[in-house]
Amino acid sequence: MKNKILFITFLFSFSVYSQENKIVYIFPDSVEVAVNEYITQQRENTIASYYLGLSKDTTGADILIPVPQEKISYYLRLSKDTANIYRLLVLSYDPSEPTHRASLSNRVAIINDKRLPLSFGFDEFFGTPDTIKIGKYGERNGYVSRTVTNYGGGYVIEFIVDYYKGSNYGKILKKESFFRRSYD
Repeated sequence: MKNKILFITFLFSFSVYSQENKIVYIFPDSVEVAVNEYITQQRENTIASYYLGLSKDTTGADILIPVPQEKISYYLRLSKDTANIYRLLVLSYDPSEPTHRASLSNRVAIINDKRLPLSFGFDEFFGTPDTIKIGKYGERNGYVSRTVTNYGGGYVIEFIVDYYKGSNYGKILKKESFFRRSYD
């Protein structure tokens, strides 16, 4: 009986450790500041601070649903354009949605004093939310469930990471808001 209790305690502590043990990313200062400024602006702007969730009405047509600002969280999506140019999307989501990619991520980025969930562009192409239905070895194509996110809007920052030309490290090439536009 004592061994069973120890074993259950071990499993529980391992589970908690796994959930809290995140890979932490630190972006160049210029990028971190730009992300923080965007989120601060969104939180202060009550008109533009609604997360537009996509849902279906009774006819099956897509409709946008506003969510109050206090229920909004932000996450980041990183992709690589060329050898030294990266694209970082700042996106909002409803954290009460437990299957959202941001809620499942084991990566976080430090922005000011907050830890924002981080996903990669290729998570949509190779990741799956259903780890049970993955098909058989050598015959997985067509069996694996994929999710593609339709971004209602957000903010994109394109920047350079060039370790060999130190002055370009973190140089921002573009910052812009977008709404219902496809990136990647």
